[in-house]
Amino acid sequence: QWVKIYHEGLATEAAPWHRREKVRSRWPALADALEELEKEIVPSFKAEILAAREAGQEFRPAAQENGTELQQESEQHEGIHVTGNWTEVYFTMDRKVTPVRGRASKMICLDPITFPRSCKAVEQLHASLQAAYQFGVHTGRFSTIFPETKLVLHTAPTNQRLKVHCGVINPDGMHMRWSDVNMTWQEGVCELIDDSFEHEIESSADQRTRTIVELKIWHPDMFASGYRLALQENCSGHGVKFKKEAPPEGDPKPPQSEPRRG
Repeated sequence: QWVKIYHEGLATEAAPWHRREKVRSRWPALADALEELEKEIVPSFKAEILAAREAGQEFRPAAQENGTELQQESEQHEGIHVTGNWTEVYFTMDRKVTPVRGRASKMICLDPITFPRSCKAVEQLHASLQAAYQFGVHTGRFSTIFPETKLVLHTAPTNQRLKVHCGVINPDGMHMRWSDVNMTWQEGVCELIDDSFEHEIESSADQRTRTIVELKIWHPDMFASGYRLALQENCSGHGVKFKKEAPPEGDPKPPQSEPRRG
């Protein structure tokens, strides 16, 4: 089941899990960028989160944007886990959505002392996507699920975005489930998912803690479909609205981002 379709143009080839071969054929620039990102999972993401935990470090309060303070590593705030523990720590975010070519935005590193390489890796992904006429990365966080944790069946509030899940630590094969489809996070592998489809996660008592890097990216078909930013209230993603209009003169739609049909 899917949430309300905010933009019909994104529903043509919607799927809960975009396998790499599909990403390669539909969004080759994104496939290239994900392959580069995977090179940083162990030396950057894993090394930095483990170093922080080994040091027993308290994560610093994040920078404020529009009066909203992103929290230190803490229990996930959405209230969709009914048992166990699910924590998150944001380490990077886009200051402003700028979908028009020539106005590329920059990622903010929320803790450059603890996560310098992780921030740099996501900044490179963001720049690569924007260079390919895509909107880029919205936020990046470490997400950790502990044993005996259940996330109830839920969906994202919009189909304007996709998520990149990069496996950092998952020794016992914890997985996400959509209906009869299971996706197990593999260390060193980034997967592209659409969380506007109903999904759930449940870890058993004998499954050790799972940590991933989760990146929200704007749907790569948004720009190619003619959507431009109409309103943005804050960087959490709430209040972000798009309108459809012709691309600016001299700013053609990128053929590689067009959905393939048939």
